Order: sequence, then C-alpha cells, then structure tokens
Amino acid sequence: MNATIDPQVLAQFTGTETYYRLGPVLRDALCTDGVHYLMSNGMAWLVTDAMAVVTTRPEHDGFFMIEFTPREDGSGELVIGDGNGTDVHRQVYNSHAYKLGKPLRMFAEFGEVEKPQWIVLLASEH
Repeated sequence: MNATIDPQVLAQFTGTETYYRLGPVLRDALCTDGVHYLMSNGMAWLVTDAMAVVTTRPEHDGFFMIEFTPREDGSGELVIGDGNGTDVHRQVYNSHAYKLGKPLRMFAEFGEVEKPQWIVLLASEH
C-alpha cells in the first residue's frame, strides 16, 4: 500500500486532542492525532515496528527518539535512539511507501493519560 501522506497536512499537527490505542499487542501504548494520521494513511507498519521495540526495552528513562529516513533508491532506515546520541535499534527496509523526501521524526514518551504507558507523537506535537 502506498502512503498518502500530505506534507502540508502533516505540518499542521502541533498538539493532540485525542489519544488512540495501538491495538491488542501494543495495549500499553497510545498515539496522538498526528501519528494516527500516519497510520491511517499507509504508515502503520512504521509506528508498530518502532513501538514494538520501545515497549519491550526493559531499561529506559521514559524517552526515545524515532527517526525514519527514506533513501533515494526506495529503501529506508529506522533508527531509535535515547535522545542523547546513543542508538538503541536500527532497522533497514528494502522498500517503503513513505514518499516524502525528508526524514520523519517521532518521539515515544512514557507518561500517564489513562494509566502509565507509552505515548508516541510526532516531533511537531511535542
């Protein structure tokens, strides 16, 4: 499935009004309006891959930086870091549906909305 991400729409997410559950496997994680937009428009694979790594990390300080960088050859790389320059996970994709020419950055923060849980949000929503 091709992603139908509109860069102008993506840029409008600067906060969230609603939190969305990420499903039964990631039941201790929520996402914001902006991340829900990504997931609804062909990029659920990226969010679930990233959050599968984040939610299973036994040691953390409550924050991860998630960045997906598309490459000109159609491949891409997901890097999850601690926000202080240390990468904790790298994953290469041979192909992807993210057609924007710049990296996509998200954050995962451990917080409390309904209960203590992970919340994934776009960098612009932070």
